[in-house]
Amino acid sequence: MSNEVNAGKELPANAATLDAVFPDASLKLSDKFPNRVFLYERDGGALFAHTQYGDRSRVYARAKELAIGFVVTVGNYDYIYQWIFRQDGSFGFESELEGLILNKTVDDFACQLCEKETAEGPGTYLASGAQAFGTLVTPQILGVNHQHWINLRLDFDIDGPTNAVKEINTVPLPSSADKNPRGRAFTVATTVFGREQEARRDCNPATNRAWVIYNPAVKSQLGHFAGYEIKPLGNTVSCLPESRWGEETSFTQRHLWITKYHPEEIYAAGFYPNQAQRDYKDDLYHYSDDNENIYQDDVVAWYSLGVTHLTKPEDFPIMSGVVVGVDFKPDGFFSRSPATIHATAEVKP
Repeated sequence: MSNEVNAGKELPANAATLDAVFPDASLKLSDKFPNRVFLYERDGGALFAHTQYGDRSRVYARAKELAIGFVVTVGNYDYIYQWIFRQDGSFGFESELEGLILNKTVDDFACQLCEKETAEGPGTYLASGAQAFGTLVTPQILGVNHQHWINLRLDFDIDGPTNAVKEINTVPLPSSADKNPRGRAFTVATTVFGREQEARRDCNPATNRAWVIYNPAVKSQLGHFAGYEIKPLGNTVSCLPESRWGEETSFTQRHLWITKYHPEEIYAAGFYPNQAQRDYKDDLYHYSDDNENIYQDDVVAWYSLGVTHLTKPEDFPIMSGVVVGVDFKPDGFFSRSPATIHATAEVKP
């Protein structure tokens, strides 16, 4: 489903591309997939900067990022999938959603909710009829509400295959006259997962929730485990009800899953999700349902990244790109910031 992409067109002018090689129906290698994988360097904003009070000396560095990815068309949507590698040792996954929204014809010429709000003022309103399922994007054309879900299978081996996973949540500390009198202090609660079913987890912005994949046998001079943090950048909640828990779509109903490594467990929805029967078990829910040990073992992290798209007139006839992603940041992996080797110092008279 990949598309050919070219520098100076779909890609920046400085991009390089690589061909993909696949066997054709006769099992001979085909040359019909040119310019499928792209690589390019891009500006990443400020890597770091600081101005010292007093002499106004300044240290700074501009960030560069390496983007590696490919583009696919799935039905009416186009997706750019790319990995971003950075100079501070972090990396990230980004997907750009583009293409055509899913439309349906309706009888309506005007927005039903807008008419109610104009007539009745403040209050809570629900659309009815065809407009209950989307937004009128042009007369008699409705853009249908929908979700996109992407799952990343992440076979981490932090300083070796024997890893563990912990969850990090911020917790406010009690307020008292002598300690924390203004109620601003907080601490961190760490939960180490032992088995697969414990590690079916959701994002929680209220506690700044994140997860760390680490090697419990490798410590720094400071006593920190060598690890990498999974840091959500934004996500959504699955529209599927809990009554559908256990189906091949269940990977959308939790944001993080951790399983014991098995080489045949490759896809969150299995190899053949569109042909899944009622007893279908080649999916992430059933991989995790075995409830195997995941502490000090070879583990795989699965991250489900969702987008809820409530369409707008500006999405029609072709939508602008929407970027979603997740970051992976070193946590105890380095002894100091690897970004500082790029520093530029400036002293002002």
